Amino acid sequence: MMMTMVAQRAGLVGRNYRAGLIRRHSSSNNNGTNKKVKESTYETGSYETHLSYIRKAEGQVKHGMSSDTPVEFWGTASALVGWSLTGASFYDWSQMQSSQISGTSSLVLVVYSSLMARWAYVIAIPNLILSACHMTNAGLQMVQLVRVIRYKIKHRLSRKLAILERNIASTIAIVAASLALGPGLRTRWMKSSINKLKQVATAEGGLFTIHFWAPVSQCVMFLGSVLQVEQHQRTKTTKHQQYDDPSDINLFQSTTLLLSGICMARYSLLVKPVNKLLCAVNVGVICQSSLQLARKFHADYLS
Repeated sequence: MMMTMVAQRAGLVGRNYRAGLIRRHSSSNNNGTNKKVKESTYETGSYETHLSYIRKAEGQVKHGMSSDTPVEFWGTASALVGWSLTGASFYDWSQMQSSQISGTSSLVLVVYSSLMARWAYVIAIPNLILSACHMTNAGLQMVQLVRVIRYKIKHRLSRKLAILERNIASTIAIVAASLALGPGLRTRWMKSSINKLKQVATAEGGLFTIHFWAPVSQCVMFLGSVLQVEQHQRTKTTKHQQYDDPSDINLFQSTTLLLSGICMARYSLLVKPVNKLLCAVNVGVICQSSLQLARKFHADYLS
């Protein structure tokens, strides 16, 4: 919608400017003097030059290019890295047994990918490749969730199944309540006499927008992965020393996560509206991935 309005406005400005040039050019030709022909141009360039600039600018705005080339580059890079992560994860999932899949992690990833897919679609210049990537990831995680549920039912793991069902029900209830109550609450805040509430309600990337909840979901997922790694290391801890084997580190996954963090951190500062929270979360991803790669490099080449 925004790009359509911009294109229409640019087209209107271009048509008015072109019409003005044509009138001045025609007027100068009708008078038949070289002096007025020279006056028909603006400060620099000829009539044809101005028209060529107009056509070029209109075409760039129409296709969303203009000064947004860095946005397209980093958006495409983020999408390609995201697809590589999705493909690698799909391969890993296909090799995993149902008993090895974490239902909670799959549920969190479904929510995260759904929110990020929506975010990539509603920004000023929609990133359809990135949105499709997250939609695919959400679908794959739903399949994994179904596998976990079937496994728990088949093996009569009623206690674990009850916990997973409660988590799924809570997630659905929170999402439904947010969609039902969010618009009304935002309207009340906008009419409030408290300026802070008005600012929060009307903020372009505020509490009531996907631009806030998408990075929050990634932050939750990131913190969960960090805690999961710490818990995995604690389970391998002995009384005398901690088992911290860098051979467990997946080199491809860590490298891809590092690239994804770099691309998304830069991309989040170029899109409209600017998403500083998403940038901060991806800086954390960069730090964690860099640490994992440093440990892997030290264990393989320096120790």
